[in-house]
Order: sequence, then structure tokens, then C-alpha cells
Amino acid sequence: MLYIENLDLDLQYLKDHASVDAFHAAAIEAGGKDNGLPGLRSFYHPKYYAAFVLDPAGNNIEAVDHGVSLDA
Repeated sequence: MLYIENLDLDLQYLKDHASVDAFHAAAIEAGGKDNGLPGLRSFYHPKYYAAFVLDPAGNNIEAVDHGVSLDA
């Protein structure tokens, strides 16, 4: 079994803020620990909306909505 310690996984380009919020809520309910509530992180760029959770192994998982349309 492969075990990676302190992994930082980014889920980029989620559809909208609601998707980021839903990710965070589901991750917490599944046993993750909050590592950053959903919200704007304008120090990255003005539309960077993200949430962070730690999985049970301590890996950081980030979900991001960049505020751009994903419709083709």
C-alpha cells in the first residue's frame, strides 16, 4: 500500500461557490478537519474562493472556484 504523508491536493475550477461550500461540508461530515472555511482569498486573485480540509492522515485538500465560467 502506498502512503504519502503531508500531501497537498488542490481541486481546481469547481463550478461555483456553492460547490466549494458543499465540498467543505461533505468533507467535514466524512471526518475531515477544517483547515480554512469557505471564503474569498483575494490575496491570490480577486475571485479566488476556496475551502481547505485536512483528511484523517493530515493531508491538506483545497477546493477552489476561480470565478470563471466553465461552460463551453
